Amino acid sequence: MEQARLQSFCWQHLAALALALALTGCTGRQVYQSATGWRQNECQKILESAERARCMESANKDYDTYTKEKGAADNR
Repeated sequence: MEQARLQSFCWQHLAALALALALTGCTGRQVYQSATGWRQNECQKILESAERARCMESANKDYDTYTKEKGAADNR
């Protein structure tokens, strides 16, 4: 339960960061790459090692892989 609340909180902040960067003229790639460190830091807060590893795998995903996976999910 607490993990879900933390993830929701994190995604809200990430969305706010993305919006702020988008309003300054950054591309989607720049926004995504600038948030990589933040995502990694949030993953380090997860106590359970397997879940932390999954989080880090996602946080370290490059932008091209992210957009391919997002596009595939959007087309379902």
